[in-house]
Amino acid sequence: MASKSNEFLLEQRAYIKIRSLLGDTPRNIHQDLVQVYGGEACSESTVKKWSLRFREGRVSVEDDPRMGQPIIATTANNIALVAEMCDSDPHITIEQLATSLTLSTGSVHAILTKHLGLEELEHPPYSPDLAPCDFWLFDGLKKHLAGTVFGERMQIGRAIQRYLRDIPQEEYKKTFFKWIERLKLVVEHKGDYFEHL
Repeated sequence: MASKSNEFLLEQRAYIKIRSLLGDTPRNIHQDLVQVYGGEACSESTVKKWSLRFREGRVSVEDDPRMGQPIIATTANNIALVAEMCDSDPHITIEQLATSLTLSTGSVHAILTKHLGLEELEHPPYSPDLAPCDFWLFDGLKKHLAGTVFGERMQIGRAIQRYLRDIPQEEYKKTFFKWIERLKLVVEHKGDYFEHL
């Protein structure tokens, strides 16, 4: 019996096939899939890949058979190792886990979400109130450079470097901690947009 995610995958590929053969663009197809499947939708690059295959004459929506024995990365041992590494360093990235355990990032992601039940947080929309360069650095830099006329690009670069070098290390630390507080607020409010923190 096919899993629910595999059923979604085959449904999406069938939709990509029909829409591609009717001449629709991968971007439009992807937008429709996102509207129906939300976070379960194929990526736009996957839609492009399958759309091209179908336009070139591919018939099947199933994966091609693969040679050799399938590699199983989601072993009990790997799941335990990922859990242990996450417990010891809650800020470890998927890439770091994958490199340390010689697993693919996809396998690590599957272990984290399907086996350890971790949720993937949506990235909040861009907010100048969350980007340190926007909420702290650029205003001071603009004031510092205001009214200065530069003869060439290199002069601008040197002026910016001097400004950055002259910022006391303590200012960077204070800004880093402000940034952490702002990010905590976003997490506490489940990614809602904040203005003028």
